[in-house]
Amino acid sequence: MKKDRTKRYLAYGAGILVFCALFALNDARHVMAAKARGDAQKQAASGEENGGDSPSKSGKSAPRAAATKPASDKELEKFSRFFLPPIKLEQATIGEAVAAILAAYRETAAATGETALDLRVDLRAAQTGKPITCTTPRAPAGSVLRYVAALAGNRSKGSLPNFRLEALSNKPDRSGRMEVPPGWEFQLADFLATGRKASEARLGEDPFAHQLQETSATGDPSSATPQPKVELRDLLVSLGFNPALACDSSGLTGVAYENMSEAELEWLGALVETSTRGGLGPVQIKTHTKVLMVPDSLADLLNSGDAFNDGQVQLMMRKFASTQGVDLMTLPAITSRESQIGTVEIVNEGLTPEGEETWTGVRMATTAVPYGLGSQVEFAFKSRGKIGAAETQVREQVTLPENGNGMAIAPMEGGQKLVVLQGNTLIDATGRPIGPPP
Repeated sequence: MKKDRTKRYLAYGAGILVFCALFALNDARHVMAAKARGDAQKQAASGEENGGDSPSKSGKSAPRAAATKPASDKELEKFSRFFLPPIKLEQATIGEAVAAILAAYRETAAATGETALDLRVDLRAAQTGKPITCTTPRAPAGSVLRYVAALAGNRSKGSLPNFRLEALSNKPDRSGRMEVPPGWEFQLADFLATGRKASEARLGEDPFAHQLQETSATGDPSSATPQPKVELRDLLVSLGFNPALACDSSGLTGVAYENMSEAELEWLGALVETSTRGGLGPVQIKTHTKVLMVPDSLADLLNSGDAFNDGQVQLMMRKFASTQGVDLMTLPAITSRESQIGTVEIVNEGLTPEGEETWTGVRMATTAVPYGLGSQVEFAFKSRGKIGAAETQVREQVTLPENGNGMAIAPMEGGQKLVVLQGNTLIDATGRPIGPPP
């Protein structure tokens, strides 16, 4: 009997252990499932905060850009004057237009030796149905983004490097006044005219032929054409503003408007910002040029078309100064508007033994446009040492970093080479550098 009771107790104990194990296993399954649900919720919340993927209304996952850290004061300052080249858009969606702007920004930064920011543009709240056909103006990157966003009926918001576009109303129910520079309608007309022919740094087939044309065109003050009258309303309606629009720019403090929609008001603001170059105003380019005659052995270490920053040029000039057989001439600095051709001439005119007109000295023609924080430049140089001698000519196109210098090299008689170093500095209408001085 005692043995039977022992067996029954052992069986009861084993059953209890099995039951407890099954209960614990089932409880563990619930705990693990709850933990998995919690992890999934945390991951989804993290994805929303960081701009990760989230399900759309259609049930598909829509990509969302991860947020990046705010830009520093230095990055903000640089971005405000970082010029993009013109971008041609043909029936582009706002997504395609933004992608083209970001690609142009990265390409421009790489070409001028700048570190591009990781720009993000959120289009989830944007109006996407209006196609965009235009050539964007040569202007700071932030202004170009606002300009394209406004063309599609959106407002650009956010802080660098994170932007977002928000759709605006097209109901013409706005009236008020917007501050603009005095005579802005003339500036807008010029901006629209030059925008249709994207300005580039091009001298043309004969870099020096324009001098005679400019002289003959401006030599007689009486031949000046009076500036045509510009009606701001007509300009805006031709761009696509609604025909019921009423506006008056005759006052000195801005533009009064009626029957303007929220989207058109943003478009007007974008036109003001872009035409004034993001508040920088008219951009001028100050050009300084050094001309050297160097031995072949030294010139073989240099390459025509190379670009240098200001520190590299200073080191190069120190090396040239300590080398025998190097002659240096510094040409006068010139200032011209972007894409305008500037010239320098230091010549003596005379006659050949046969009685033909000739010259000795140097001539230079140059033109440049803002590009990134630097510029794109084309310059041509020719010289003649004595009457009857052959001309030495050199011509080059270079993309320059901020306050950078471009180099052109040509062979000369007597075993020397001509080296032309040309540098550009962007300046405002008062003559002050737009960025840090060289």
